[in-house]
Amino acid sequence: MARYHYRLDLEQVSQWEKESLTEKCQENGWLRRGGYDWQDDPWLEDYPYDFVRAKNLDDLRSFFSHGNWAIRQGVLFRDLAFVQQVNGGDEWWTLKRDGENWVAFESWSFGDISEDLMRFSRAITSMEMATPEQCRRLEYMMKDNNLIWESGYTHDVNWAGDEVRCRWFSGDDGLFRIDVYERLSYPGYTAELFSKEDRSMLCRETDIDNALDAADFAIAKYIKTTLPMKIRSTKEIERSVLASRADAARDAARAMGEERSRGEMQKQAR
Repeated sequence: MARYHYRLDLEQVSQWEKESLTEKCQENGWLRRGGYDWQDDPWLEDYPYDFVRAKNLDDLRSFFSHGNWAIRQGVLFRDLAFVQQVNGGDEWWTLKRDGENWVAFESWSFGDISEDLMRFSRAITSMEMATPEQCRRLEYMMKDNNLIWESGYTHDVNWAGDEVRCRWFSGDDGLFRIDVYERLSYPGYTAELFSKEDRSMLCRETDIDNALDAADFAIAKYIKTTLPMKIRSTKEIERSVLASRADAARDAARAMGEERSRGEMQKQAR
């Protein structure tokens, strides 16, 4: 069973994260020391609590696609944690960080959906968007949609001049894009729906309590807009989104190269 991560681009977690998750695992009968597996077979190897962090959604997807993880192996992604409950299986105890605590709210199997970027990104991003209370109520999944999602952080400056991290989420099907984000200059979350063809904004709503509700608002508008259109396959959407991202990366590289060339010409002119 997989117990090492040398083939995956993952990071070590902090000491607090490891200790707090190990402590939280004592509340789970399958994961605690002397848990159910060890009661049935007291000679079973005492597997260690071993946690790593995925830096982005692609790394997390690769981790789950790897499969056959040992019990008590875990992976963190942003404010989420997933701990393997079945030795060599695919049953991940799912937790969300709430301040200095962890909220356990679900058990997920990722073997199948990790092969489908649309389904996988929707599931993980939904958990990121949801508040701890929405997770506790098991009301953490955004409305069904044909978008591929990504997320991250940006920085804003408060009135005292301090940098504050703000969350953003973006869903894309190659033709339309939804942006959900927070800014210190706006209360709550803002949701926007764009047409990528003519770069027009189709709707915008501000002051929404949380990211999940903001996403659901924009998704409802997206569904209404795209309903008359022919439904495209997941693979078509994935190809379109990835091609769009590749074009953006090439444009950025080209602009960087042009800037470097101008700098060299200016040096020669001197």
